[in-house]
Amino acid sequence: MEALLFLAIAAALGAVSVDLFGRFWLRVLGIIAACILLAKGALMGLPFWSRMHDHLAWGLLHGSVLILSFRVALDVIGIGTTAGECLAYFLGCLPRQWAFFKTVSARIDALFKTDRK
Repeated sequence: MEALLFLAIAAALGAVSVDLFGRFWLRVLGIIAACILLAKGALMGLPFWSRMHDHLAWGLLHGSVLILSFRVALDVIGIGTTAGECLAYFLGCLPRQWAFFKTVSARIDALFKTDRK
């Protein structure tokens, strides 16, 4: 029964880690996009700093939770040592990764949009 629980935790961690990793890197790309928009003059002043604050705060949160979840799973709970747990992690990643890749292009395009017309 304990082995099934570890497999379920590994699969859940797979889905969660893909989500957190994707969100973190989209925030990093958002910071880069804001800087590019600032350099082009399309985003200035308060909207720029608001966007930077938003991307930086959420990016730090997502990255920190990702690191913490791996620390808890690997060091505290002790999963990830068997082939079955690694396979469960991988299989947990696949559906979330597929969904992420379906929408990532539109999300990156949205990072470069401003309210200006």
